[in-house]
Amino acid sequence: MVNRSYQTEDELKQELVRFSRWLYRLGFMPGTSGSLSVRFDEERLLTTPTRASKYLLRSTDMVIVDLEGRMADDQEYKFQLMQTDQIAYQRFG
Repeated sequence: MVNRSYQTEDELKQELVRFSRWLYRLGFMPGTSGSLSVRFDEERLLTTPTRASKYLLRSTDMVIVDLEGRMADDQEYKFQLMQTDQIAYQRFG
């Protein structure tokens, strides 16, 4: 488990890249399947982009979205928040 209170945005992005590659190497995320996300703060999520190889990700590929799946700032469209993800984050925080 990641202790977010001690991590900067860049450190959290690097941790998500590392975890994505680990899951890819274990065979849990073949090709461009799935996505990973972590709560960035009370209002936003840090997530991997949609339709991207989890092995080839860089920290600059990560996307910040709100709990409704809207992207922060003017990032290009790289993410699609699944309805089940939305429900889980809203219900369980």
